[in-house]
Parts: sequence; C-alpha cells; structure tokens
Amino acid sequence: MSEARSIVAGEAGVRVDSQADITAALGASFGSAGLITPWLNGAIRDATGSYDQSYMIVIALMLVAAALAQISRRLGQPAPRPARARELPAVGGSI
Repeated sequence: MSEARSIVAGEAGVRVDSQADITAALGASFGSAGLITPWLNGAIRDATGSYDQSYMIVIALMLVAAALAQISRRLGQPAPRPARARELPAVGGSI
C-alpha cells in the first residue's frame, strides 16, 4: 500500500513519508481554502451584486469532486475474476 501511495505522491511531486505528512497537507489545503473562499465570495458579490455565481461555482466544484471520487474509487478496485463453472452435485436414486 505504501508503494502505491509513494508512486502517486511522487508523480505529483510531493514526498509522503507518513500519515502525519498527509494530515499536514490536508490541513494546509483546508486552511488556505478557508482563507481564500470568503474573500473570493465577497469579490464576486461586489462585482455582480449577487451570490448566485458563487453558489454555481461551489456546485460545479462539488460535482467535479464527486466525479473524481467515483473515478478514483473504480480505479482502486481490483479487477473482477472470471466466473468459474460450478459442478452440480450428483442426484442419487431413480424414480
């Protein structure tokens, strides 16, 4: 599991050594989003007089996140095994 995590992180240019590194990266990204989002919403409100565009951007980003979650979930599943034919148990006796 750690090899797969390292490969993905290596492709993104991020070195991941432990769970603490992942937690720190998530905390930093959520923290920066918490700082930027209110400012961006205010700028959109000042420019347009409405929060409608902000809501549309958030909805679009949530749909993209949901699609990416489904894609990554499917990519992470093992390939299905081909079904094998079952032998039926022998039925004894005659009628």
